[in-house]
Amino acid sequence: KEISSRFATSPLGAVTRNTKNREQLRLTAPSRWLTDLANRAYPAGCQPLPYVLNLEEFCPELREEGRSRAGIQPGEVLLLAVAENLEDPRKGMEYLKEAWRLLQRNNPLLKVKLGLIGRGELFGSGPESRVLKIGPILQTREMAKWLAAADLFVHPAVQDNYPLAVMEAQACGTPVLAFACGGLPEAIEDHQSGWLVPAGSPVSFRDKLVQLAESPGLLAAQRVGT
Repeated sequence: KEISSRFATSPLGAVTRNTKNREQLRLTAPSRWLTDLANRAYPAGCQPLPYVLNLEEFCPELREEGRSRAGIQPGEVLLLAVAENLEDPRKGMEYLKEAWRLLQRNNPLLKVKLGLIGRGELFGSGPESRVLKIGPILQTREMAKWLAAADLFVHPAVQDNYPLAVMEAQACGTPVLAFACGGLPEAIEDHQSGWLVPAGSPVSFRDKLVQLAESPGLLAAQRVGT
């Protein structure tokens, strides 16, 4: 009932009320989670429509080129996070920041860097912080190189549907760490293409990220391709 009420007052709800051809209007969603949610509110029904990726653009073969371009040294671990706005609370970057601080404090000599793609000033920068502020990336090829270069794609979002960036990272052979929220359990096979931690448990996320950053062999075992 609450979902139906929210849908009725949404922009899409207004469209369905005002169009004369509402019976011909069809909704699609990339995840089963959102499809089921929409079907509880939209009488005409919602159909699943998966994302399609160009696997020639996003592929593991870009790894060496990407690491060279990013200045990642042999034996170094690169963690990578992407968000249009890194300061958006829904993206959960505060949880990543907390985990990064713990990792820096406990292992100051660990050969690990954190790359951030997107806008926002949530993290410090400089050589001593080991944070690479990459900024927004608009070119697909450039994004693919960074995704392939990473040892772990970190996705701390607390609200999400079926993020395209997660699929792109996996297509580049890079495992993903994320909360088990929204459609993410459909996108990530736990301990196969990455790791899922319980939704609403920042401590689990922090501890798992620290464990993985300290375990290059574990990350390499989950990597697909070169």
